[in-house]
Formats: sequence, structure tokens, C-alpha cells
Amino acid sequence: MTTPAPVRDDGERAARRAYRIGALVGLFAFLLVLTGGERSLLPWVPAGDFYDAQAESLLDGRLQIDRDVLGIEAFEHDGGTYMYQPPWPAVLRLPVVAVTDRFEGRLGALSMLLAHVVLLIAAERVLMEARRARPGSPPDGRLGRLLCGLFGLVLAGGSTATFLASRPWVYHESSMWGMAWTVVTFAGLLALRRRPSWAALAATAVGCSGAVLSRASVGAGACVAVGILALAALAAPGRRVLDRLRGPAGALPLLAVAAVPAVAYAVLNVLKFGNPTSIPFDAQGYTQVSAARREMLAEAGGSLFGLRFAPTTLLHYLRPTGVRILDQLPFVDFPPAGGPVVGDVTFDLVDHTTSITVTLAALVVAAAIGTWTLLRRRPADPVAWVAVAVGGLAGCATIVPFGYVAQRYHADVVPFLVPMAALGVHAVRGTAGLGRRRALGAAAVGLALTTVWVQVGVATVYQRLRAPNPAPGLVAGLLDARLALGADPDVTVADTLPDSADRDAVVVVGDCRGVYVWSAAPPSDVYPPGWVTAERTRAGGHVVLDVDLSDLEPGRRHALLAWTDAPVVAWVMPRDGEVVAGVTAGDLDYPGRPVDLGDGVVRLDVHLDPAVGEGGVRWRGRLLTNGFIPRLDGPATLLVGDGPPGADYAPSATSEVASSDGALCDRLLASDDG
Repeated sequence: MTTPAPVRDDGERAARRAYRIGALVGLFAFLLVLTGGERSLLPWVPAGDFYDAQAESLLDGRLQIDRDVLGIEAFEHDGGTYMYQPPWPAVLRLPVVAVTDRFEGRLGALSMLLAHVVLLIAAERVLMEARRARPGSPPDGRLGRLLCGLFGLVLAGGSTATFLASRPWVYHESSMWGMAWTVVTFAGLLALRRRPSWAALAATAVGCSGAVLSRASVGAGACVAVGILALAALAAPGRRVLDRLRGPAGALPLLAVAAVPAVAYAVLNVLKFGNPTSIPFDAQGYTQVSAARREMLAEAGGSLFGLRFAPTTLLHYLRPTGVRILDQLPFVDFPPAGGPVVGDVTFDLVDHTTSITVTLAALVVAAAIGTWTLLRRRPADPVAWVAVAVGGLAGCATIVPFGYVAQRYHADVVPFLVPMAALGVHAVRGTAGLGRRRALGAAAVGLALTTVWVQVGVATVYQRLRAPNPAPGLVAGLLDARLALGADPDVTVADTLPDSADRDAVVVVGDCRGVYVWSAAPPSDVYPPGWVTAERTRAGGHVVLDVDLSDLEPGRRHALLAWTDAPVVAWVMPRDGEVVAGVTAGDLDYPGRPVDLGDGVVRLDVHLDPAVGEGGVRWRGRLLTNGFIPRLDGPATLLVGDGPPGADYAPSATSEVASSDGALCDRLLASDDG
């Protein structure tokens, strides 16, 4: 007797192939943003080393992190300083950190790329589960394949993952992994309900644990979905009680899947903050230096959560006008930061934020169709789909009553949109009539491409202009690209920078001493006004130096660059085989963390900028230190390799290599004259 050959599902194979092609195309857009247009997946970014420091502390058997790493993001409790993000991305770094610190602050991009791949693989499985739910005919035709391909394209290149890629720092990495692991959980649950197996349960457990230990609020949604199906298993009719409890789809294993990560998170939170769930924002370093934050917490009863915030957050996240159209690259931008605010409430921050309905338009439309399908057309095993839908909503619910509005919180909505959009894709594949199918296909293509364009554009403008303290090269790259496409920027020449300006106004200070752009940053009593630097020349306080570390005396500060007419100096100090860089302005001292720069001659990018009142030292793109210095009405006279007169700094063996020649400034002025 022969065993029948397995039946090939050519429709499913075609759908998978279409999804993967679309995802590969979208992944190109994601990588373009992630690398900042450069050929590196190891960029250094501010606040990109938190997880590296957490991994180091885990290897030492502790949770505390050096306050010098966390800065004002540190949470103090019982004599220790901690980060509030859960530790999964730090655990991922353990094999690297155990061997070398060479990649400190540079692993975020690789971690986020891996998270995105995990998300895309899980989303494909959700898409196939939606197909098997068969709310309509199989997607064997061109329209079905097209929609599957567009689903992959949008998820890979037009979802919030692309915005998160704009800066691979701790906040975005946490959101990325929380989003990815939650979708893994949903894929595992759907597979487990369709065909119970220990492998599907294991995938669900890994996803749920990873979600909770990456971003707890989103992970809570994964736990909710698992819990709903545990209760459904317990209430299943026609089965013995013991059968309802045991087996891979039984109530007890599912309850364990939900409970273990929840308990693990609670234990970690108790060890860090003394309570199982809440985060003590009054103990954060930012709160200690920000009077506005302290006033806001006092008004809100000590919490950043409250229903009074909901009208404003819903307005920002759902308004149909949540994006600005520009006449220059990238042709889209955020609405103005800081408002509108509904009612007499004070927010911690209303940051540059678009709306979910605009930047995730294709997923929102598909998810709306999928939700209608779930409620009206009843796909196979509707309980499983209701569970992941409710879990997805639960995972994003916390961003509504939260007194902080930010673009990155869009990521919390994606785990809800993915399964609902997958149902939506397969709900419309059987549309009757050639004309209707063609019209639907054309509309889907237009909506998908628009969504990718808007998401990439918003990510680009954030990365190069709206993010806190973007590197000058990123700002200059955006201005150059705009000039290349014939833009006519608003350029003003002034001796000093004004306290404010029109959005995206470009100011050339002096005779091309520097080029600055008004980023329209939200008001802050901690950070300086929203000028970002595109270019500095030597006259603007910028030099590139080769410094011979072997000639420096350990334990003593050696001047790199100083002003002759004020006690302002950038310096380095060898200590215990490493080097500390710092900026000092009178009584204000900004030493950085000790860093191993190697031996011999190193190249340092140094600036003491009197126009914006900021100084810093960079090495291989890494900001070793920065700090506030006095703002001047004109240029400062520079000393290279020596300290200010009368100051106790040793000289350094330096040679000046280069500084900007003002080429961008010349192009801007020539464009303005034209």
C-alpha cells in the first residue's frame, strides 16, 4: 500500500513568493534609512550604548549601570542607577560584550535589523494563517499575489520599523524588539490553534517572553492574547477537564507561557525599583534637572499616566491631517511639535509626531477590512483571531493615557495591525469582475507606495533634522540633496543666531563661520534652542587634530583646543589605559566616559562653537563628550594644543589636519543669490 503524496498548495507558494519579493524591496528602503545613506551597519549614536552597559553589568552579576553611561536617563534607587528598559537586547549582546568593547554603542543597528527580519518572518506566517482561515477563495490570481506582495513591501519599508531605523538608539531598539516578538507570539498562537504542537507552543513562549523583556507594555498585549486562549481552552465544550488542561494547546501550558515572563518582569522591576510594575519617574535624572518635568508630575499626582491625556494623544495619533507636505526633499514632514493640546493639561512632551492614520495608511485600511471580516464574515477559528486582536489592542492601549506623545509609540500599534491587515488582504482577493479587480489593484499599489514614501520621508527628516543633536554631516547631506533637486532654501546671513526662527530656516553666521538650521524642536528647560549644525569652519571653532597619545601624561588634562579670551577648553586625559575627553567652560565641567582609543596617534574632531554655545570631541564618529559653553557675538580666537592663558592644562602633541572649507555655505549662498 502506497502513501498518498502530499497535496501541493500552489496558491500558498505563490502567496509566499509574492510576500517575500515585496518584503525584499521594502527592506532596501529600511536599510537605506538604517545606515543613514552610508555603508555601515555599525554607526555610533547617542544613547546607543545603554544595552552594552547593561550587558557588561549582567556579566558582572548585577543590574546597576554606571550613571556616566545613562546620564539624565538614569533612575536612582537604593544607591544604584538603572535603565527602565527590560534587558532582552542586552542579553543579545552578551556574546560580543564578553569578548570585546570595540563595538560599544554601535550594535543597535544590527540588533534592529535582526528584529526586523524576525518581524517579517513572523508576519509571513500570520499572513499564511489568514489565508488558511479562508474567509474567501484562495489567492491564486494576480490580485491575491499583488496584495501579498504589497503587504510585504509596506511592512518591510513602510511601517513604523522604518521610522525606528532613523536612529538606532535604546528607545527605538526596545520598541523594535517589542513589536517583533509580539507578532511572533501571535503567529505562534494562530499556528497552535490550527494544529496544536509543542513546537508552536515553544514559538509562542519565546515570542511572549521576548516581548515582555523588550518592551513590557506591548508584551503585556502578548500575554493577554495567550491568556484569552488559555481561558478558551479551559471553557472548551465536549472535552474532559484533564484534556482541557494538558497538551500543547491546553490551559495550563498557555497560562505558564503568559505567567513566566510577567513574573520575570515583576521580579526585575522589584530588584531595580522596589515595586513589581511601575517606573518611578520622580527618581529619574531628567526629573532632577528639569523644573518643567517636576511641575508636570506634581500637577499629575506623580504619574505620567492619566485619562486626562487621552483626548490629546488620540488627536495626535488619529488625525487625518497628521503630516505636512513640503516642496523640498523629502516632501513630507512632521506637524509642528508642542501642540495642539486638548483641555487644561500639561504634557511631559509633545514631540514631532505624525498620525498613525497617515503614516501607516495602507496597514490601517487593510486592518479595517480585516476587522470587518473578523466581526462579520467569521474566519475559521474566530476565537484565535479575536484573541490576537484584543491582545494587539491591549499592547497599544498604554500610549493613550500617557502624558508623552512621540512618533516611536506608533510601533505599539503595529502588532494589532499585522494580523488584522493579513485578514484584510485575503478578504478582498476574491473581488468579482475584472474591472473591479484592476481598480482595487491600482488603488492598493498607490496606497502602498504612498505609505512607503511617507514613512521613509518622515524617517529621513527626523534622522537628519528633527532628532536631538543630529551629526552635522547628516544635516548637511539633507541640505545638499535639497539643493541638488533645485530647492530654494530660506538662507539668512547674520552675525549671531537668533533665539528662534521660522521652521527649517537656514542661517549662515558671519563670513561662513558656520551653517545652522532651525529644527523647531519642542520647548525644553534642559536642552538648548533648536539650532542644529550643518557645517562649521575653523573660524566657527572646528578643527580636526591628530593627537599623539604616547606623549600625554597620565592623570593630567591636556588641552586640545581653547579660546584665548575665555576659560573654555576641550581636553583629553589618559587614565588607566583609557582616555577621558572633556569640555570645560569656567566652573562648568563636562568630562566624558573613559574610552580605549588605542595607542599612538589618533584623529579627533574637536569643536568649541561660540554661535550655538556648544563644544565637543568626536572619535570615529563617536561623541566622546559635549557640553554647554558661552555664546559669543563673534568668532573666538583659537589655541590649538594649548590651554587658555593662566589655566592649568598641559599642552598636547597635536597637529591640525583639516577643517571644513565652507563648501556647503558657498553653495547655499550661491543658490540664494540665484
